Amino acid sequence: MPHQLQNILLDLNEIAKKNQTGPVACHWCNNQENIIKYGTYQRYEFSCQGKIRIQRFLCKRDQCRRTFSILPHPFLRFTRFSLCLLTVLLQLLDQQMPITQICRRLAIGRTRVYWAIKKGRRILDWIDQE
Repeated sequence: MPHQLQNILLDLNEIAKKNQTGPVACHWCNNQENIIKYGTYQRYEFSCQGKIRIQRFLCKRDQCRRTFSILPHPFLRFTRFSLCLLTVLLQLLDQQMPITQICRRLAIGRTRVYWAIKKGRRILDWIDQE
């Protein structure tokens, strides 16, 4: 990942962390009461330094009863892949490496690679425009 892009992403990460204050509210019904922690799951960081643990919540309001999580990074809603992995995929494509070889090298299925390439192009195009 280019050094400049990595610095931008790390800055966005810090801004997002500072902006996440206040009570936890359900994304579906805006309930701020009767919310409990409901396990965790892991996602890749954008900086490719490992995985982060995401807290899941359960809204206990009778009409809702849905789960949600509060993501610490602005882009993680759009993809489960890190931006670094998406960049690597696109670089391998630019080097004209066949999809099957990319799948073997990264231990990812063909369908996920196609999806990640499509998503990566959209995100990187957006970043270029900004």
